[in-house]
Amino acid sequence: MERRVAALLITGLLSLRLAAGVQGCSSEQFTCGNRRCVSLSVRCDGFDDCGDGGDEASCPTCTADAFHCAAAARCVPASAVCDGRPDCADGADEHAVACAPPAGPRPQGCSSSEFGCSNGRCVPHSWRCDGSSDCEDSSDEKNCNQNECEINNGGCSHMCVDLPLGFVCDCPAGMRLVRDVHCEEADLCWDADVCDQTCVSSNGSFTCDCHEGYVKNLETGRCVATGDAARLVFSSSEGIGWMGKSDSSWEQIASITGTPGPIAAHIPNSTLFWSNPEHPYIYRLSLDAADKRPVVHFRGTKGTVGLAVDWIHDVLYWTSTSTRSLHMATLGGSARRVLIAALSWPTAVAVHPLLGLLFWADSGKVPRLER
Repeated sequence: MERRVAALLITGLLSLRLAAGVQGCSSEQFTCGNRRCVSLSVRCDGFDDCGDGGDEASCPTCTADAFHCAAAARCVPASAVCDGRPDCADGADEHAVACAPPAGPRPQGCSSSEFGCSNGRCVPHSWRCDGSSDCEDSSDEKNCNQNECEINNGGCSHMCVDLPLGFVCDCPAGMRLVRDVHCEEADLCWDADVCDQTCVSSNGSFTCDCHEGYVKNLETGRCVATGDAARLVFSSSEGIGWMGKSDSSWEQIASITGTPGPIAAHIPNSTLFWSNPEHPYIYRLSLDAADKRPVVHFRGTKGTVGLAVDWIHDVLYWTSTSTRSLHMATLGGSARRVLIAALSWPTAVAVHPLLGLLFWADSGKVPRLER
């Protein structure tokens, strides 16, 4: 009885291993329903390679002018095939299979960029006399001592350069070669990537420009913000001071002394908010005011160690070690309340109003950042 149970268990485990794909296919293969492995390149090609139809199930219907990306089950334009830039997730549109010439003759004939084999098949003109037989009858490798550029300009859209063996297409200045035979205007902005903010390409050259609110520095070409120069504002035991970003000297703008505390700025209103952990107040100061006199904005806020301003919704957030909570209130003073309570030892707070996110730090027994 024990042997029968053991045999059943072993059989069951083997079935589970097979079902789980332990002996599965590689990342470049498709797993059929019958556990057979076939190449991803034959997925959705119209032929039942699995034997159970699995490789042709749930296939998107691509139009005649599109290429099917088997790995991602999506269609890309036929013009994207073999253009030097992979558009399929696995790069199938740039593989040799995708770039191989179509089998059989084309009833409508070959295009100007193609070479017509003796059996009626069309191959890219750039494959002519390249040392490899692409036509079944090798007609693309015959009479290679002739000047291929004399026949239909070699299929090149602009310039054809004859070589001792074969030829190459070339482009005038300001253009680049695409898919071996076509020339298109080069986007210097895309290729150069030298502008700080915006780039405008025109007539084979480009110019750099800046977004609204910025001007271009004539020496460096970098875009700098217009308006007043940026300043660094800080809190110290002597009050609130500020200094230029490249200055070594600083100016005091508020003389409320005591322990340095948190400070936050409402840039659109040119207003500063700060607090002293030892004072039960949050102060406010308008940088546009002539005398820059600080006033008490909120009372009853002792132990404030973190401040943040939501400049879009005009909301002030602060953390307090006295209440061990995260508080909030509109700048007008309404809707003041505790937002997060029972924190261990709250410290910093920061807000990202564009994403609607609030962050704070709790440095208690289990220090952490929360959102």
